[in-house]
Amino acid sequence: MKVNKNDLLSQLEMASSGLSKREMIKQSDCFVFIDGRLHTYNEEVSCSCDSVLENFTAAVKAEPLLSVLRKMTEENIEIKFTDSEFIIRGKRREAGIRLEKEIELPLETVEKPEDWKSLSSEFDQAVQLVSQCTSTDETQFRLTCVHITPNELEASDRFQASRYKLNTEIESKALIRKDTLKSIVDLGMNEISETDDWLHFRNPAGLVISCRRYSTEENEFPDLESIYDFEGQKTKLPAGITEAVEKAEIFSSDNLDSDMIMVQLKPGKLQIKGEGNLGWFTEFHDVNYTGSDLRFRIAPKMLIEISNQHDECELNESLIKVENDNFVYVTLLSIAEDE
Repeated sequence: MKVNKNDLLSQLEMASSGLSKREMIKQSDCFVFIDGRLHTYNEEVSCSCDSVLENFTAAVKAEPLLSVLRKMTEENIEIKFTDSEFIIRGKRREAGIRLEKEIELPLETVEKPEDWKSLSSEFDQAVQLVSQCTSTDETQFRLTCVHITPNELEASDRFQASRYKLNTEIESKALIRKDTLKSIVDLGMNEISETDDWLHFRNPAGLVISCRRYSTEENEFPDLESIYDFEGQKTKLPAGITEAVEKAEIFSSDNLDSDMIMVQLKPGKLQIKGEGNLGWFTEFHDVNYTGSDLRFRIAPKMLIEISNQHDECELNESLIKVENDNFVYVTLLSIAEDE
């Protein structure tokens, strides 16, 4: 059959968040085609969408299939399949990838969504902001997740916390791993459905991404209300801070486990510093601040988002807070020492 290469590649890339880099479960590193529908599943994320490959049922290894298609320059390609191979043919080039006719991917473990509701247009932004406050400490499982309730998303790693208020259209609280939930961002999801073990998201193209949810009864999320509820000295954030953070992030982003920059406050001065294995960058700004010398660490993308939307922060002896009608971010302060 002849298909448009870009249409096929687009469908594969949309479903790739459900893949495993290696076969953790049977065919979890494969694209699984079942009668015109494409599936991926890795125990945490399940993806499905319509496929241009109709009347075809088989599992094909994802990595070589994506690599071959990305390197082909033809607009239209020919797809053939035998009992053992998935064959891609272009002009003067051809590739064969081993396939498995028997479907062993355990798709039946993912509950089927039925009651779809409209998803807030702010949900992507909420996920992007809140997920930056999750922990990487697997011994504190609940803190590696985003906590979703009927009215808000929140996260904390015990050093910082954030909450985004919006109607999520779910009825019971859930914990979802950060990377699992981030798989829906920028895919235009506009509907949500809730089942016992999964939250399901759907976009107008028919892509469905299901994210495994964990019970808050077994992993109770901490009550952060007392952290958010304080008043302190108000300080204006300086203009031009975004550009400074972007430069500092060049070096901080080298720290894959914890991409954080250091912000230091002194009377009248704010310093931003990013540091990594390849070097460091620092920049100073004038601020209207008269308190003690303080400093805190923050994800650069979080500080950029905060500075773009807010021009004021609030400090007490141990915390700094930025807040508007829907969003609040709090992080711990420490006494700044001479470096």
